[in-house]
Amino acid sequence: TDASFVRLAIYGALLVLLMAFRPSGLFPEFRRTTRIARGPTGGAASTRAGDRPGPAGRTPVPRQPSSGSTTLQRAPARAAATASGGADDSSRAQSRAVAAPAAATTAVAADAPATGILTVTGLHKSFGGIKAVQGVDLVLPAGEVTALIGPNGAGKSTIFGLITGFIAPDKGDVRLRGQDILGKSPQEISRLGMVRSFQDVRLFRRMTVLENAMFGVPGNVGVRLGTLLVNPVAADRAERRARDTAMEALETVGLADKADLVAGGLGHGEQKLAAIARILATGAEVMLLDEPTSGVDPRWVERVAETIRGLPQLGKTVCIVEHNLGFLEQIGAPCYFLEAGVVRKKGTLRDLMADAELRQAYFGV
Repeated sequence: TDASFVRLAIYGALLVLLMAFRPSGLFPEFRRTTRIARGPTGGAASTRAGDRPGPAGRTPVPRQPSSGSTTLQRAPARAAATASGGADDSSRAQSRAVAAPAAATTAVAADAPATGILTVTGLHKSFGGIKAVQGVDLVLPAGEVTALIGPNGAGKSTIFGLITGFIAPDKGDVRLRGQDILGKSPQEISRLGMVRSFQDVRLFRRMTVLENAMFGVPGNVGVRLGTLLVNPVAADRAERRARDTAMEALETVGLADKADLVAGGLGHGEQKLAAIARILATGAEVMLLDEPTSGVDPRWVERVAETIRGLPQLGKTVCIVEHNLGFLEQIGAPCYFLEAGVVRKKGTLRDLMADAELRQAYFGV
């Protein structure tokens, strides 16, 4: 019939347009991989046959990008708070729930008030009869690394949740570059330039390392079905920009040569670095990292430490929750010691561990 012919003609025309403007498909981010490779831990990983190999033997030396290119400091940025293991569908839902564009940022030193880029005053949170956080005061100096340490249950991760909007505080004051952010959602806070990770990596295990990092890039309209159909040229341009930004993040953490490997085949230390790369790709200037070396083989701890030490060179302000004292010694960051939701003392790691009471609270000896 005439109607059937018209439908076929429209279908054929759409197929021709798709082949012309989107030959890689509507959703190239989810393409499967075929070639098998092995990471340093012996785990299997796969890459696309015929794809270009990444540069081998790269060390994780942070680069200061030029102003004329797509950079890790470019904004707006998207918060891709990432953490571990679980099924792909569950991980994708969790990552999208905390993904939101972050606001444009300029030089950290210019925007940050003298008291610190992030200030926390009188923060309280109780869960029923449990007082998790009791009047905590914190200051994160711009362009520096700061650590939160203390025994399990001290309230360190809860503080991260409170200041990034994942948990509603009972009371207190939280200011980012002088702006009150208390009560804002994680998406709103990420738009202002602060993101967090979780203790476990939430990588899409069946996707490549590069594709995982691309999920953190802001303004990637290529993942929106409407843009793909209405403006495929803009979608393709956005995807190329996201790929460039993600590759730069991977170069920073020393995983450029692993870009085409499936994330689930990486060793745990490399997965931690991949998670940091995805956060770097957001462009946010304040990064809160929850136990970046938990479960990491000792030989990879130094790689993670080297990466984090270089983040201030990229204009990043970093706060770490960590139990690994050897790692903290490599970082050389000032530390807040928390116990039972209270900041007991601030100082260098050596000074804190020289305090007999704090050592007793931490190690029980």
